[in-house]
Amino acid sequence: MSKSPKYTSRLYTFHFLYRSSIDSILDSDALNEELVNFEVTLETSKDDDPSLSTIDQTAKELGKVMIDQYISNLETVDSEIHQFIHRNNFQNLTATEKTLLKLGYYELKFSRSPYSEIINDYVELAKSYGKKDSYSMINGVLDSVRKSL
Repeated sequence: MSKSPKYTSRLYTFHFLYRSSIDSILDSDALNEELVNFEVTLETSKDDDPSLSTIDQTAKELGKVMIDQYISNLETVDSEIHQFIHRNNFQNLTATEKTLLKLGYYELKFSRSPYSEIINDYVELAKSYGKKDSYSMINGVLDSVRKSL
């Protein structure tokens, strides 16, 4: 089944943010350098993760816009996401879970995409890249975020 361009851009964005150190991205030149390095890594990772081969140029461009906007809103995302983590302390979550939750929160709060599409895509990403039951926690937290907006 073919995934939507939004899904593949979310996949691209997730992999970039998961693999990159946002703290080192101080300006657009640093971001562009990180993106170039990431795309080289992405090409070599396609053998290990066939879903990465679905990332086309459109998904990359959408992903780059999302990454830039996410970074611009990172302070807000970081300060607000914690209130939605009930049974787990945010620090106890895996890096995958943190990345997916922060991205999902960012999109729910700042994008115009339908809430159900956003939540479904991050649940699918959690099923592919998270721990066994991560998708359930991701779904619950993002649904709580949706209800609060």
